[in-house]
Amino acid sequence: MLGKKAVKILISAFILAHLSLMFLWDIPPCSIKKILLEQTRLGREAVIYMRWAGLGHSWKMFAPNVPQLSSRFESEITFRDGTKKVWVHSPAEDRGFSRKFFTLRNCWQNFFYGYPAAWPEVARYIARFHANPENPPTAVSITHLIAVIPPLDPGKPVPPVPNRYEHPYRKSLITYTVSAKDLT
Repeated sequence: MLGKKAVKILISAFILAHLSLMFLWDIPPCSIKKILLEQTRLGREAVIYMRWAGLGHSWKMFAPNVPQLSSRFESEITFRDGTKKVWVHSPAEDRGFSRKFFTLRNCWQNFFYGYPAAWPEVARYIARFHANPENPPTAVSITHLIAVIPPLDPGKPVPPVPNRYEHPYRKSLITYTVSAKDLT
C-alpha cells in the first residue's frame, strides 16, 4: 500500500504531466510540437490519450481552413418481431456544455471509430439499452454518416443551410447479432 506522501506525489505528477500535455496540445502547429507528439512513442500514446479523453481538436477549426465535414453515428436496432428503431447518437450541438463534455460522444468520435475491436461491445451496450423483455433486440447495426459542408465564397450569397441530419455518405461499421446472454 502506498503511503499518503507517495499518493500525493503521484497525483501531483499526473496533474503536472496532464497540464504540460494540454499546453503542448493547444499550441498551434510548430516543429517542436511535431517532434514531441508525432515522432516519439510517448507522444503518439499521448495523442491517443488526448483524443480518448475528448480533448482532441485541430487548429483547422479556425479560419481560413475550417473543417468541411460533419459526421455522426446512428444505430439501427432490429427487434424479434421485425420492427426497427433508429437511435441517433446526437451531435454535440444538441447538448448543453456539461453533456457535451461528459457523454459517450467522446467515445463515438474519438475512441470508437479508431478501434474496431470495441464495436461489438458498443453494439451489446446499445442492445441492452434498448432491451425489452417482450420484444428483445436481435441485431444492432452501427453506421457512420458523413456530410460535406460546402465552403463559403466571399462576395456570393450564403447558400441555404442543409438539414444537418441529411448525411449522404454512409459507412456501415458493424452489424451485430444479439444473443440472449448479451442482454443480461
